[in-house]
Order: sequence, then structure tokens, then C-alpha cells
Amino acid sequence: MEDAEIYPTESEQYVHFNPDRPTEHRLYDMSRVVGIEARPVELTNHANRIILSTRTILVNDPTYRTNATHLFVENVLVDNFNLQYISKLCSQKVKVKAVDTVCGDLPASVKSKLLNSLPEKQSDTANLAKEVVLAIGMKYDLTANIEVTDGLTNGSLCELKLTEGKNKSLRPSIIWVKFEDARIGTNNRRKYSHLYGKDVDKTWTPMFDIKRSFTYKYKTFERIQFPLRPAAGKTIHKSQGDTLYEVVVSLKSKRKGKIPHIHYVALSRVTSLTGLQILELNQEAIAVAECVRQELHRLRTDATLQLCFKPLYNLSSNYSKVVFNNSRSLHAHFNDLKSDPNILDADVIGITESRLISTDENDDFYVPGFEPQVRLDQKQTNFNTRPPHGLVLYYRTDCILHNTFSYSTPTLELLWQT
Repeated sequence: MEDAEIYPTESEQYVHFNPDRPTEHRLYDMSRVVGIEARPVELTNHANRIILSTRTILVNDPTYRTNATHLFVENVLVDNFNLQYISKLCSQKVKVKAVDTVCGDLPASVKSKLLNSLPEKQSDTANLAKEVVLAIGMKYDLTANIEVTDGLTNGSLCELKLTEGKNKSLRPSIIWVKFEDARIGTNNRRKYSHLYGKDVDKTWTPMFDIKRSFTYKYKTFERIQFPLRPAAGKTIHKSQGDTLYEVVVSLKSKRKGKIPHIHYVALSRVTSLTGLQILELNQEAIAVAECVRQELHRLRTDATLQLCFKPLYNLSSNYSKVVFNNSRSLHAHFNDLKSDPNILDADVIGITESRLISTDENDDFYVPGFEPQVRLDQKQTNFNTRPPHGLVLYYRTDCILHNTFSYSTPTLELLWQT
């Protein structure tokens, strides 16, 4: 059942052929990968429910992915899961309390009373926790934008690898984390390269506590804390925007009534059906808000958008059709190319910045209906990265071409056929 495919709905043609709606185009692509319709209305049909039921699992099942990110409906379930996860880790753990101060010239007794009144809720305290348990091997989300240009942004997922303290202080001065996305923290790793010792892996990123100010009950406070939140489990709401390769979803809820679209948000975080496990599907709670149902109907009937150009597939076959595409890495975007009906309707496809190398097999870049591609790969001088340029030419099998010419210098590339 993992490879089961749901047949296209009437809305898919609208979504697929509309380049002006990239979000909906992404939903179409995800539905094809995950194997379920990535539109909330379609989750209610019987076929999709059958497919989802194949991904249900019990916690005592040997294939249950205990280390995968878990998504829950309610905060209390998230907190309980993270506490249990940390308690089961046989690793170093340290509780780090925030250092809080009250701004302004106030008596010490008043400041003490104000500090004791501060809430536990992180969203009220500049997203810095009153206390955070740091456990080696635990997953955490960043809770603040530290350096946006380096990817160190609110919500970035990492795993704690090491803590370091000054002298005999129990409070860490540096913590080392490994981000799920290796690109995050590149500048910071370079900036603090002098801090790396023999026990620190080069892929780990140093993190420090930060200071943030906030207002509570008309008073201004400052808090120093590590900007981390346990993220082995998180709410479905906080997972919006995440792309996960493996996820365990629990849709258990004590709330009465249905929560519109909660299933859609949770199940569309994962990139493949095989990467999804469901602890409690809670099918009775699957719901679509009536306003959304009406809006989808309006979009499919009265508000369909028209392309601002005439696509190649609507042009007469009497024309010779040529497509030029700057792929900026054909190996990374080949699936996009071979699934684009506008490109595939061309007689000739010219690709620049292909970035192919000698170890790339021609068969991996075959396009049905076209002759094997003609390549002009740029010479690879750095074997740790692909060259920035390169050309690829495709032409249809019914085109008769005999001669290939190519010319390449560091500043100019030419590839043509006659």
C-alpha cells in the first residue's frame, strides 16, 4: 500500500498548470510524493482514509520510530512527551535557569516581587524560557532570530552535542549543537573556529546565551538564557513550514468537536508516505471548515485564473518550439524539468548552468521523446563542489541533426547542432 496512488482529481489540472500559484503547485507535488491528496477537502474521501490507515502504528511496535519528530495537537501532550524523552536519555543533563533583571530604579523588595511574578509562558518573555533542561542528544528548536543571514532563525532544528562551562560553574558558557540543515551556522562556525577543541566536531555550531528585553505588567525586564525549546515533540501548529523526512503524528485531543484542517497540516509536513507514522489517526475528527469548502468551490468554478502567456502546448505543432532554461544545477532540478508540460512540448531544450560532472550518467538525465542529451560539461577543478557552468541540449527524436559543435573557455561556452 505504500506505493498506492490516488487518481487525479478535477482540481489537479488547475493546480498543475498554474505557475502563478506556487503554493498550490507545491501541494500538487507533495500529493504525488506522499501518496495522499494534499488538499484538506480530499482528506475526507474514503480512498485517502484507507491509505492513511496503513500508516497507523502502536508504541510497542518494533518499527515505531521513537527518535523521529513527534507532532501533537495540544501543548500538554508535547510537554509530557519532551519530559519523558529527556528522562530516557542516558546522557549529561543540566538545568539552566534564566538570569532576570528588572529595569528601572525600584526598591529591591519590589524588584523581587516582580521577578517572582514572571510567567512560565515563553511567548510572554521574549521566547526565552524561565528554565531549560539541556540534555546531550536532545532535539531543540531555536526560539529567537540570532543571525538571519546565517540561517540561525527562530524554529531552526538542532541536536545538542556538548556543553562547556567556565571553571567549576554548573551553568554552561558554550553549548555545541548540530543543525539538521548543515548550511545553518556556517558563518558562525567560521567566526568561532578558534573555539574548536579536539572533542568538538567541525560540523557542530557554538551557541551562547543571549539577552532579550520584554514588557510584562507595564514593567520592562531583561532575561539572559539559551534560546532553545525542546523539539523532540512539538505542536502541529508550531510545525507549520517544517519539512521532515520522518515524523510520528498523534492526533489525540481532549478538545470537544472537530479542529478543521489539523490533519492536513500535520500529515503534509512529511516528504514521503514511508516516512509517516500515525499513533492516533482520530478519523472522526477529520474536518474541513465550511468557508474553505466554499472558497475551493469558488476557485474551481468562478475564479479560475488564466495564464498571462500562451503556453507551448497550446501552440500549433506547425511551429518549431525552442525552450531556453537556466537550470542552475540540472541534477538538482531534473525532476522539475521532466514534469513541466510547457518544457516537454518543445522541440529543442537548451539548458545552461547544468553543473554536470563526468560521473553523472546520461541515463539519469534521459527525457522520454528526446534523443540522449548532448553535453558540454565545464571542467571540474574543485572536487568538493560542482563547477558553476555547463550546457545541455535536448532535441526531439523526430529532429534530424548530424553535426555537433562546441566551444568552451572560462568566460564563454557554445554548443550547437546542425
